[in-house]
Amino acid sequence: TWKSLYKNYITCEGTIDSMMPNSRRGNNNTYCKSLLARLNTKSNAFRKIDQSTNVEGISKVIANRSRYHKVNAESYFRHKTVEFRQHSGTISYDKISNWILFLHGMVSYSEKNHIIANGNFDTMKAFMKSETHNFYFNRIQDLAA
Repeated sequence: TWKSLYKNYITCEGTIDSMMPNSRRGNNNTYCKSLLARLNTKSNAFRKIDQSTNVEGISKVIANRSRYHKVNAESYFRHKTVEFRQHSGTISYDKISNWILFLHGMVSYSEKNHIIANGNFDTMKAFMKSETHNFYFNRIQDLAA
């Protein structure tokens, strides 16, 4: 599940970036660094993930055991959870609820060991409900303007 989750997030990272303000995109933020920052390419990241034998190994190759990446596996060792750090702080119910629904869909998809074919927004429908997909479609348009 962890391998699939990391692969899916890496595959979709560019599209997820487009759903976020500029301060939370790419490697722009010290507290939510890109998952590809250390490994440069998706194929290199996938190879390193596949070579890992546990969550600690994945965290080491992706983040050098740092919690300051978009997906933080370090929280697993203390709390038995995964932490998603990319979303900016908000009190907007729509932003919070859609982010939770988006992540729930991705985690559930990953639990079935499904790997998304590409990170195109429409391909992400495989794990998004239509309401969440519509919310993020509109958000991408708003943030691009």
